Amino acid sequence: MALSPLITALSQGERGRPPRQHIESGLKILPSDRPLIIFVDTEACRTIWPGLQNVRFGRGPLPGDDLRTETRSVAVVAINTSYGEVPTPVENTASPRKNPKRPPKPQNRLYRRTTSTGHTSWYIAQASRTYDGFGNAGSIGGVHTRFTLPKDDWALQRKDWHSFTATQITVPHAGERDPQQLASLAAQLCHQSLAWDARTRHPVPLHVAGAMDRAHPGYRGPSMETTHMPGTDKAQDSE
Repeated sequence: MALSPLITALSQGERGRPPRQHIESGLKILPSDRPLIIFVDTEACRTIWPGLQNVRFGRGPLPGDDLRTETRSVAVVAINTSYGEVPTPVENTASPRKNPKRPPKPQNRLYRRTTSTGHTSWYIAQASRTYDGFGNAGSIGGVHTRFTLPKDDWALQRKDWHSFTATQITVPHAGERDPQQLASLAAQLCHQSLAWDARTRHPVPLHVAGAMDRAHPGYRGPSMETTHMPGTDKAQDSE
């Protein structure tokens, strides 16, 4: 089960309901006799569920709270791909450099990090297709910044510069499962893309949910509230 960050398919009457209440009502439609794993976009949904925020991680409200019972396990896996929040991988220090000036690419592994506060997060990192497939022009970002580029290579300034990207996986509520297994499941689902042969930045359920949301006619559509623009009455009278 994946929760897309936007609620675009609401009727005018439904838009007055709090988003959390509307989503929880939708989750209750699912069969109640089965365990559930909910994938959620951290950055987009933390204002709806405070349990996704760093200061209240796992201790505030989370998706599916009303669905948990003594006989039903409901796990929540949070995915964060924000460039401003997820650190950019710099170098794979476990592999020796074939080129002294070029950092090795991240390996196809799930990396784990535990902070001093005891919170564990997992990361998958990758290089873009441009970085891999366009020779020196595509991977120049792994050797220089635009400020350190030698004069002989200044023609590359107009090219697209790419670097490594990362997906952060956290488990605010594991239900009755092992958090590491949930993180591994999320990483594996990033390799199950439907329309191309590379990895997606989100697990496929969350990736598809976001694509469906963006394809909806009401995606970022006009507000349902009517607004009165000053001067429109005079303009209509003059016509």
